[in-house]
Amino acid sequence: MNLPYTLLAPTLLAAALAAPFSTTNGARASLLQSKVAIRPYSITENRHADMNDDKTFTAPPSLMLTLELQGDELAAVTHWYGLKVDQAKDDRGTDLTSNRSSSFAQSDTPQKIDRKHMWFALDEAPEDRLKLELSLRVTPRVATQLEVVTGSVMLRSATMATVSVSDLTAKSIRDEKLEAAGVTVEIKSASDSELKLDVRGNVEVLSGFKVLDGAGEGISNGSSSFSGNGQKQLTVYVDGLPKDAKLQFQVVTSSDDRKVPFRVEGVKLP
Repeated sequence: MNLPYTLLAPTLLAAALAAPFSTTNGARASLLQSKVAIRPYSITENRHADMNDDKTFTAPPSLMLTLELQGDELAAVTHWYGLKVDQAKDDRGTDLTSNRSSSFAQSDTPQKIDRKHMWFALDEAPEDRLKLELSLRVTPRVATQLEVVTGSVMLRSATMATVSVSDLTAKSIRDEKLEAAGVTVEIKSASDSELKLDVRGNVEVLSGFKVLDGAGEGISNGSSSFSGNGQKQLTVYVDGLPKDAKLQFQVVTSSDDRKVPFRVEGVKLP
């Protein structure tokens, strides 16, 4: 179950955007000197037992710690990447950093932050708050709390420009913004169900691929991709492709990356 922060009662620590901070002077001093405060937001434990003879799938046990970052500077943050957990142990001394599985957990590819999805339960997504999910190894039942979790994440404040393509016939897309960013995009094929793209170079500078109809309404129905060695194969699924359809995506024209360390202690287990 998700536990609200008021029930966790952990030690509140903070992190500065520019560099790791020292906690030798206590949490209060760290908070006053920093630009971003970090606190536990929720903790969720999952244990699965299959009672059927046909055990075709058994969900592995998991422990998800969600952190909340707070600070006015976060309004300018557009991407995150390089999420790393350096240390995680419970009050029994169990190492919780092994066997972690999380999308983009160790990825160096910047992921665009979708605040509406992140804060879907709220009527309006806050600009000065972000959430990070840390997937940890499940603790033994005798454990009662997370003694300490430390790590870091890279946050990027990027200036984005929009690229629109009106001709979706198979071809290489020519755009000065793409050339300046060191990336090429080629439309491999287009049909009524999908648009296949080949991206090469600095693939991490592109995001937000979607297809619009002539009225500017989105007709995309999800996407899938495969990346590696400076190349990305991207498929954008569509519900029909009218003749006046346009491909639209964003490219990073400038960015500022900062490392944010985190350290939380004494988080009660569910």
